[in-house]
Amino acid sequence: MNKILLLITVMFTTIVSAQKVAVIVNSPAGIAGEKTYGGAAFGADLTTQNWTGDCVLAEPIAACAALTNASSMAGKFAVIDRGGCNFDVKCLNAQDAGAIAVIVLNHNDLANRGGDEPFRMGSVNVGAMVTIPCVMLGYSDGVALKKAISEGGANMTIGSFPKEANDLTISRTVCDGSFSQPNVFHPKYGAIPSHQIKADGDMTFITGAAAFNAGSAAQNNVKVNCTIKNGTTEVYNKTSDEFEVLTDSTGGEILEDVFDYNGKAVGLYNLHYNVNSSATEKFSMDNNYQSYFNVSGNILSKSRFNMTTRTPVNSGAYLFGGGTAYRELMMPFRLKYGTGYQLDSIYTTVSTGTGGTVAGLYLEGRVYRWNDLNADEDISSDEMVLVSLGSITFADSDTRGSASFALALENLDGSEKVHTLKADNELYFASIQYAGGSTNVFFGYDNDYNTRPYFELKNALEELDFDDYPFLTTNTQDVSGGPDMSDAGLFYFDCNGNMANDDETVYSPASIAIHVSKALVNTKDISDEAGMKIEFRQNPVSDELIATIQLNELAEVNYNIVDMGGKVIFNAKENGITDTYNPTFNVRNMSPGQYILQVNTDRGFIKKAFIVVR
Repeated sequence: MNKILLLITVMFTTIVSAQKVAVIVNSPAGIAGEKTYGGAAFGADLTTQNWTGDCVLAEPIAACAALTNASSMAGKFAVIDRGGCNFDVKCLNAQDAGAIAVIVLNHNDLANRGGDEPFRMGSVNVGAMVTIPCVMLGYSDGVALKKAISEGGANMTIGSFPKEANDLTISRTVCDGSFSQPNVFHPKYGAIPSHQIKADGDMTFITGAAAFNAGSAAQNNVKVNCTIKNGTTEVYNKTSDEFEVLTDSTGGEILEDVFDYNGKAVGLYNLHYNVNSSATEKFSMDNNYQSYFNVSGNILSKSRFNMTTRTPVNSGAYLFGGGTAYRELMMPFRLKYGTGYQLDSIYTTVSTGTGGTVAGLYLEGRVYRWNDLNADEDISSDEMVLVSLGSITFADSDTRGSASFALALENLDGSEKVHTLKADNELYFASIQYAGGSTNVFFGYDNDYNTRPYFELKNALEELDFDDYPFLTTNTQDVSGGPDMSDAGLFYFDCNGNMANDDETVYSPASIAIHVSKALVNTKDISDEAGMKIEFRQNPVSDELIATIQLNELAEVNYNIVDMGGKVIFNAKENGITDTYNPTFNVRNMSPGQYILQVNTDRGFIKKAFIVVR
């Protein structure tokens, strides 16, 4: 494999427009103002005019069928929930009911492009028939809008406004009008385990952002500000020196002080960028950008990670990598303090495209260690040592079009059940492999989490390493059954039809995470000790096993689900478990039969049998 070398100048690609497009709530006063929105690849061109109207909730609210409240929809804005059908179908149903515009409200499933980051909606089947404007709002704005409608009504304006003299925005790389990424610096990892941060400099985050001047007047005292908060506690607040940005141009700053992870508590960290000058702006919503990252207990992920649902984030308007042929998506990583840690599970998400399901789909989770046999500092296929393997076959009755799941990994490199690292800072790859078949499979990417600025800075400084890549992918299989590394790399998104070029390279991190933790080695059965027990809410089970686990002390635990042949079907670890807690285990893809849930602590283990039925 050869490292891809790109010019750093492409991080500042931005669309220039003579109009300002905005989405504004006019009333009620409590939620009035400009809102962050996502457009659509169909419907009216938002740059041609603006539309104003009162908002009416669609009935049914998902608008996947003809609206039953057409009599109250004529001349109004239809407010519709995301989900259930394609975006163009929703908008066409609202148009047929007499709506003059559509506001789609994002859901809050962060593993499926949900939350407060709306995105541009794609056209699938009937987009060419939609002639009214359609936009998306984020989850929190949607909740507030619904509440306002139920309490007396809301009025909105969407569309174009005359170009203002003063109008700074966060610069964005835009491709096809739909693939839009902010030109800001994100952390190298969306989630990093706290046990890999022991001293200053072990993990740092370069901050910086680019500003685009969409106004008609030059701005000569522009600043970039970055703040990071853990809950309500501000842990970083830095502002750049002033710089000039001419009209329809881009300028940016890398802030002088890096964010150092050392001493930071486990938890979610909210990242906020703002670009501003001394001038007053009418439209300021797009001066800001917000995201987040995690210092975790045991999760390592290049993408962001939802700690509640235990899923890597899959965000943005596009699904990439679809097809029925072999492909493999890899997340490269190093553990500075790797010795003695185990790689026991892979988390990921996949989709099957319009009309598809995961029924019968077979996927493998793999972990490779790079062994540089010829010491040439380049990766060849024969140097990829397969050290762990897990698999999943979805039930034939599974009708989901997408799925987020965890794969327990079985060690293939030594006598331990789980692969244990023997050295620090070795290069590993966590991967999802599709061997090919009848299912059209799309791997997940966190498309809103742009790593291009970080990647290109490291490249410009001649410090780029393999673990700096947000992902590597290949659709060519080596004779060993693993990836053909001579074909592996980043991929291009040809958004203008003029063949691939450097500014169309995708730098979205793979929606892959791996569970990294210390081994628990005590083999004493303590099931009969007082205060130690497992109970199940329901047994037998078919979908979810909900357990009540009682320990007599605060503990780090390791879960094993083992079949009657002794094979570990599921393995995961958690820190700081209280004396009584209720974990839930997804058993939907397990074959019917008897299994054992074993909970390991440093004092010993407790176990109990359960039955899966279909």
